[in-house]
Amino acid sequence: MRKYALLVLPALSLAFAPAPLPRPDARQDDLKRMQGSWAVTADYTDGKLSGPSGLRVVIAEDRLAFFLRESPADRWTITLDAKAKPKALDMKGTGPDSILAVYALVGDTLTISFNPSSWTDRPRDLSPTGAPALFKGAASRRFIVFRREKR
Repeated sequence: MRKYALLVLPALSLAFAPAPLPRPDARQDDLKRMQGSWAVTADYTDGKLSGPSGLRVVIAEDRLAFFLRESPADRWTITLDAKAKPKALDMKGTGPDSILAVYALVGDTLTISFNPSSWTDRPRDLSPTGAPALFKGAASRRFIVFRREKR
């Protein structure tokens, strides 16, 4: 009987151990931190800085809306993959359009990069330079830096 008691006691002590807490979902955390209005601070196409455009973005829940000088321009449903390297952002339009992008969210700065000549080719890195569009179908790069607007 004593032998069995020595085996049962360690097993019972493990039975009352607390379950590990679930890991936070990085995707939901980033989506929560993205909520609000964002103004463009820099906009590059193929490494060339564009002039001021008046472009801004409003993110509410899983919806992203572009505004150009206060007029709605485009609306998208977004899905994040915060575990990807670099982090992935999928934007689905109201029609068949989709944009596969990458993003970074650091403090009050949101950076998004995508290929405007081929929205279904996700960039492999998050940099403002891309291959110049020397011929039709060449991969180009759009790189936009947003700053959170003060409330």
